[in-house]
Amino acid sequence: MYENIFTQNFLGNFFFSLFFLIVNVFFSLKVSNHKNIQKIFFFNEFQPIVVFFLTFCLYTFIFNLVILFNYKIISEVFLFLFFIQLIFIINNFISKKSFIKNKINYNINEKIIFLIFLGLYLISILPLSDADSISIYQYLPTNIFFNGLNEINLYQNLEFTLLSNTEILLLISPILKSDNFGSQLNLIVLLFFIFTNFKNHKNFALIVLSSPLIIYFISYIF
Repeated sequence: MYENIFTQNFLGNFFFSLFFLIVNVFFSLKVSNHKNIQKIFFFNEFQPIVVFFLTFCLYTFIFNLVILFNYKIISEVFLFLFFIQLIFIINNFISKKSFIKNKINYNINEKIIFLIFLGLYLISILPLSDADSISIYQYLPTNIFFNGLNEINLYQNLEFTLLSNTEILLLISPILKSDNFGSQLNLIVLLFFIFTNFKNHKNFALIVLSSPLIIYFISYIF
């Protein structure tokens, strides 16, 4: 089944997930800069991260509804949502360029952290190697993608009792035909968090990058 789901082209396997995640990063940055969103004072500097998580919460909510009514159109629904995000970003392209121009000057410490993350990214796009990811975290969403929930026999497929929004979100993997979507999402969230708040949370970045478990966190599917 694995060979029939995910693309065997290494470039395509990670590029589609990366492109989707980068679009969501820019989408979150732009939405968080909206004047109405900025009025929500308790988000403060974490607003882009909150919007990023809320965006994926919206994806999982809609995916759950689609699965209940007609799982066969989930790819079309995903593409529709993604198209809306692209249109939003294109309409705000000038503002986006301004953001990049203002934020691109990082100091030497930030550049070193970026190089460390580049190494972690290379780890995140390696082929799946742990049985847990293949047999559960990718098997559940892939089975739902092809068969929906009606064909599930809990006596034969006990692992479906572990189904949660984690697996629902991973439906994006078979849609994009990318088996490392979850790993890239882990890394992008961490990178997004550190670089948008680095100046005020330098110790957090150092603690995270000094943790021996960071490689496990990045390489794990979710």
